Formats: sequence, structure tokens, C-alpha cells
Amino acid sequence: MITLTLIRHGESEDNGRPIWAGWRDAPLSELGQAQAKAVGKYFSEIPITAIYASPLKRAHNTALQVQEQQKQDPKPPLTLAPDLREQNFGEAEGHRWASVNDPSEDELPGDKMLHIFPENFGRDDKFPEGESLNDLERRGEKVFLEFVVPQLKAAKGKGEGEVHIVFVSHGLCISETISAICKRSPAFAGKNGFAWRGLKNTAWARLAIKIKGEGAGDVATNDSDAAEPPMDIEVTHFNVDDHLKDLRV
Repeated sequence: MITLTLIRHGESEDNGRPIWAGWRDAPLSELGQAQAKAVGKYFSEIPITAIYASPLKRAHNTALQVQEQQKQDPKPPLTLAPDLREQNFGEAEGHRWASVNDPSEDELPGDKMLHIFPENFGRDDKFPEGESLNDLERRGEKVFLEFVVPQLKAAKGKGEGEVHIVFVSHGLCISETISAICKRSPAFAGKNGFAWRGLKNTAWARLAIKIKGEGAGDVATNDSDAAEPPMDIEVTHFNVDDHLKDLRV
């Protein structure tokens, strides 16, 4: 059994602006830095096996706080994983975001409208040179297979909390990664990434994952040619932000 915790980055300097900011690499805001320190302190006494983070500054610097405040010795390794980056909005990056139903946009001159990119709704919709939600979910699938499944096989028979993997990523990437993982369980039939939207800055979600039928004392298997094992998956926490209570106005 393994525990997978997914943490959203602290507030970035772009978060308060009405622009498309996926692969744009804005740093943490002053509040975001405080949020990152708070989530690092929150997890400081919770043992972590390994941390994987998006290389974008807002996620990387949040992950560094989680790693540096760990009280265990040695501290868990931190690996930067490009597939944990936010959705790529392509040509819309850095340009104004607008709802297709926003009446204020009707009052803008035509040349201003050229630089406004309305939101997409379909899971295959994407801006030129960007990614769709289904593309993003496939990235979530990839990081799960690369970083979690090998640990799951090696952790067979271990108890809750003995193997704890942490992903530090972005709101949409986390929602689509959870969706990619949960599709393995019939309990989540019909759900996609929209079900896991709304994660606050530095809030976290948690999944408990074990090989189906696994019991205490089972022997681990690392067969290189073994197929992905059937799994039992439970979302035990979502959008937890208790660590931010002292930062709220």
C-alpha cells in the first residue's frame, strides 16, 4: 500500500490576474511564499518517501519548502518532473482570459479582442500550440505509471504511511492526474478531472492505493515484465488547507 499526496503550489504573481498562465513561469507572490512555508511546516513531521514536482517556479519553490522542513534524516529526494507542469495554453499564454458569456467583452474594440482568448469547454479543445484536458490527463497517467506504480509493487504488504509519495503540481494537472488514477476503479465510473477541480493554493488531496487483494505481510514483487496490477483506490482527502488558518484575513 502507498499514500499519494498531491499539493497545489502557493499563489503565484499571475494567480490574481485574468490571464492564461499554464507554462508561464511566474514566481510565488509574497502570500504564496507564506503559503509554501506553511504547508512545509504542516508536513514537517509526516514522513515522506519521495517528492516529485513541476519544474515551474511556483511549484518547485513550494516543493522545496516541503523538503527542507522535513524533520526526517535524510530528507526525502526531490525530483523535478516536467510532466507535472500545468496545462499548456499555447498561444493564449500570458493573454487575457475571458468567459464566452462575459458581456463586458462586447464593449472592447476589435484590436483588443484579438488578444483575448475565451475559455474552452470540451475535453479535446485546445489553443494553437497548446494542450487539451485529455492531453493533460495522459500526462497524469504517465507520471503515475513512472513514479507511483513501481513504488506500489515494491510496497506490497506495507502498512498505511510507510510509503508516502508527494506530488507538488498545479490545479488542473492535479485534477487530471487524480482522474487518470481513479479510472482504474469502478467506484469512480463516469468521473473525470472536473470532479476534482477547485483545489486552493497549497491545499492538498490524498489517495490510498493498494494492489487488489493485498494484505499485511504480503511479499513485494518487482517483476520487470509484470503487467500493471489491479488496484484498490480511495480518495481519502481533498482540498485540505488547515495549514492556512493563520494566514486568513
